Parts: sequence; structure tokens; C-alpha cells
Amino acid sequence: MTLEEWERRVREARQAWSDGRKADALATLDETAKRIESEPPRDAAQWEREQTLALKASLLLDDQACAQDAATAYLEIAALQRGTLRSYGRSVGFALAQAALAMFQSGKASDAFTVAEDAVALLGLHGDSSEAFQQVIERIRQFHEERAKRKEPSPSKRW
Repeated sequence: MTLEEWERRVREARQAWSDGRKADALATLDETAKRIESEPPRDAAQWEREQTLALKASLLLDDQACAQDAATAYLEIAALQRGTLRSYGRSVGFALAQAALAMFQSGKASDAFTVAEDAVALLGLHGDSSEAFQQVIERIRQFHEERAKRKEPSPSKRW
């Protein structure tokens, strides 16, 4: 589906809703979202699908009798966005883990610890068991042990 076709279908759905043809509007939006989902992936496809579902949800929310259907549409949007968040969360967490390991290696342990904490938070949240994640966990443990031996508090600043 091209951007122009998607825009046309969204306009049709909005017009149908405005004309009181709610079932037609919802059917158009459902068909559009399903078609986008079934086509080969492209850059704007997920955004278009999310926008289609968001329009459907907002139209449904305008009609008090359709509030549960609106909630269902918003949950579908959240599921799509959660998948994106997981992907980006892993990417950011891995980059932070690698940065922390490089910082530990360069002797910047205090700064590395702060970055490593953020990496662990992201990678742990998004379920990662990569070697980098395991190395960062080990370096954090070593950092705490070294600080405890010297009786120094752990740094709390953020990078």
C-alpha cells in the first residue's frame, strides 16, 4: 500500500464516520490495518498501521457504547509499540554495555559503573543473556567488591 493509498483510505474512513456510516468507517480502517500487516515490511508500514488503529480507537472512544472496542484497539497499538520498544531497548542496552566495558578497560571504573547500571537496567528489562551483558554484570560485581574493600560508597551520578 502506498502512502497516497493509505491517506485516501483514512480520509474515506473519516468521511464515512462523519456521514454517520460508522460500520463502513470501521470496516475501512480494519481492512487497511490488516492489509498493511499482511504486506512485506517497509519503513512507514508500522507507523501507518499504528495511526490507522489510533484513528479507529479515537473514533470508537467518541461513541460511549464502543469504549471497550476502543480499549481493544489501544491495547493492539500498545502491543505493536512494545515490540519496537523491546528492540530499541536491547540495542541501547547493548551499546551501553559495550561502552561500560570499554570504560572499565580504560580505567574509568566509576563512570563505567554508572553506564553499566543503565545497561543492566535496559538489558535486564528486555531479556538479554548476551556475552556483553554477562561481562557487564561481572564487572559491576567486581566494582562493588573493590569499593567495599576500600570502604568507598558506590557512585550515584548518571552519565
